[in-house]
Amino acid sequence: MPSHPHIPGCARLNVGRLNAFRLGYYEPLSFVVIGGVDRGRNVRIEGAHVEHVLNDAPDTAAVRVHGFVPVAGQPFALYHGDKSSDLQLFGGRILQTTVLYESRRQNVAYDLQAIDPTWLFNRRRVLAAYTNLSATAIVLDLVSRFTPGVTTAAVVRGLPIIDAITFTNEVPATCLTAICERIGGYWYLDYRGDLHVFLQESPDAHTITDADPRGASDLQLSEDLSQVVTRVIARGGGGQAAIDVAPGATELPIDEDAWFSDAGGVAEAAAQRVTYAGVRGRGGQGGLIGVGLSPTSAPTVTLTSNTGLGGAGLVGGTYGYAVSFANATGETLPGPVKSIGVGGGAPTLFKTTMRPGYYQDFNGKTTGGNYSWRIALYYRNGGWALGPPTDYSIVNDRRYEIYVGNSVQDPTSGYYYFSGLMTGTPALIDGIDVYRTIDGGAIWYRENFWNGVVTVAGGWLDVSNQMTDADLLYEDSADGGIFRYPTGPTAVVHATVVTGLQTLPAAFTTRKLYRTTVGGSQLKLLATNPAESITDTATDASLGANAPTSDTSGVVATGTQVVPAGSATLPVTDTTAFTVDGGASGGWASVGNLVVRYGGISGAALTGLPAAGAGALTADVRHGAVVLVQPRLVGVSGLNYPIVAGDSVTIRLELDDAAAQAALGARLGGTAADGIVEEVFSDSRMTLAELANYATALLLDRKDPRLTLRFVTRDTTVRVGRLVTVNIASPPIAGTFRVQRITFDEIAISGGLARTEPRRTVEASNKLFTFADLLRRLRGREGGAN
Repeated sequence: MPSHPHIPGCARLNVGRLNAFRLGYYEPLSFVVIGGVDRGRNVRIEGAHVEHVLNDAPDTAAVRVHGFVPVAGQPFALYHGDKSSDLQLFGGRILQTTVLYESRRQNVAYDLQAIDPTWLFNRRRVLAAYTNLSATAIVLDLVSRFTPGVTTAAVVRGLPIIDAITFTNEVPATCLTAICERIGGYWYLDYRGDLHVFLQESPDAHTITDADPRGASDLQLSEDLSQVVTRVIARGGGGQAAIDVAPGATELPIDEDAWFSDAGGVAEAAAQRVTYAGVRGRGGQGGLIGVGLSPTSAPTVTLTSNTGLGGAGLVGGTYGYAVSFANATGETLPGPVKSIGVGGGAPTLFKTTMRPGYYQDFNGKTTGGNYSWRIALYYRNGGWALGPPTDYSIVNDRRYEIYVGNSVQDPTSGYYYFSGLMTGTPALIDGIDVYRTIDGGAIWYRENFWNGVVTVAGGWLDVSNQMTDADLLYEDSADGGIFRYPTGPTAVVHATVVTGLQTLPAAFTTRKLYRTTVGGSQLKLLATNPAESITDTATDASLGANAPTSDTSGVVATGTQVVPAGSATLPVTDTTAFTVDGGASGGWASVGNLVVRYGGISGAALTGLPAAGAGALTADVRHGAVVLVQPRLVGVSGLNYPIVAGDSVTIRLELDDAAAQAALGARLGGTAADGIVEEVFSDSRMTLAELANYATALLLDRKDPRLTLRFVTRDTTVRVGRLVTVNIASPPIAGTFRVQRITFDEIAISGGLARTEPRRTVEASNKLFTFADLLRRLRGREGGAN
């Protein structure tokens, strides 16, 4: 059935026969449905008006009715042309009713004020937090949890990601506005209860020109300078002064450095505008008050053969070894380094001598003849060191001795070397053999041997002389010649043995052994909790992490437990961070709530602390307290008044539009300086980058005079949010404007069968973008700002 009585020349599908009428043409009649009932006959429609406003303000409607009793809260819908959603002029709920009478008390009427669905949309409060989600996902979750009855078909999918956003007992409309501000978007709730969230604006309205005015009349253009801004001063996050600072100071210690730029900038310090060149003391690095409990002795390192160990062993050259201690908290610095040269063969043995007949023992088996002796040492991991033969000598039937020199024992490792046979350091010698020729012979056979190293007095080794020449030859032949002096392999000393590791103190659980690469200085991890004796043949490439450069163990050496107030020196477990930060020229450090200034670094201490005043150590500090580099602004200029600890220090950004300043200055009959109009905004949550975006957007939004276009039209393409372009000669108006507000009246002014569209009183502005839209463009989400 048609929605109203048919008028000749008009048709809707399924109502009139095709080709007999104009398809899709209809009369622009108005209908009002209240509480689901068509109340068109009861509405003073000629007095009705509807107002549409851009952005968050709700649409409203006002009508007068009679002949029934309306109830606040009932659904209210106004259509123009047909009862279809695309022709709906307003939809929502009756928010307010006023009963009255017209002229006579019998003429009862009701004035109704209605509001769009946003009123019901805000019935519940949102308590929610979101992290790293698309704005689409956030909106869909909000609707499903807090706005029953609302659909989301028109929420654009794939909207930009929001890092984090929190809502605390806020209405959904406020939440949606905050979301759209983050992404530079727009939202509204249509009359059917479907939520629209999007980035792109609506299509443009028809252009108004002299040749085609589109029914527009009463055009007016207002220009307003009152809101012009040509310089933006933006104040963002910051912290507080960490200490009293005198006028003229060039460094300003602060408690929070993250807001400030390494490249310098402008800051506000206790109502003073100051500039700074950069920031020092970032990172919170430091150490502990006192001396760290690092190892105090180097390990013992000795050479040994790697002949029997396999592989090439250590490359010839110099290596350094050191030890550190570690616990669950961290690790100490390495202790002293022990260096040792590695490479080559076993030490060359000296030519020795023998001493016959020293003992009064007449049971010797060798008498007369010419004999020669030589000594061989064999090493723990394989290989020999063979000495040259002695001169030939005649012996008697007594025992005799051969000279090996003093046996020097290392007190830590227990290893020996023989001063009469060799030079070098102690090595792992597992045996010593003495070889002898037969009378006049040139082959040496083993006569005596000792396992390990024997200790002898005066350097002479006792040989028992209990084998005849026949005995030597027999043993050698019976055992396949194994008793002849060794001809190989000669021991290759490309390994070390590390012992003498310092005892682990009670405050630590782990001991780490570090070694340099060949010829290097950087210590790298060789072993964690090594055995008391470790043989090292590790290649440089197999070494682990670098040794620590700072003490993170949290353990300080016992001794003086307090650094008294007024001290000029502050001992620290690790000066690395302070060397990097201030070095020889000094800097600032913090110990708890004390901020001190030091003039330099000497050894394991910060030096040159003042005895009193700013930067002095004003209280005793215990050993073990944490001491950190102090963040501060450097290259400061403009401090004309004292700063007191706790005064605010914030980032400040000043943004000018020179062209806008010059244009306004010219209007005012002066220079560009006369065109400077400042606007200040503050947000302590903003970083410099976000502050720059907001300041730029504000300047773009406000730098030009505000133009407001007003006109009357019945053009249905003119809608809130759309752009309308005007180019007419009289009055002279040219430009593109965003429709901000529309008031509808003269709805069916000619009666129920009127064929005119409602009159639209339009207000539009040269503000083409919302502030959020400008931000989106500045952030690169949609082109660049114009």
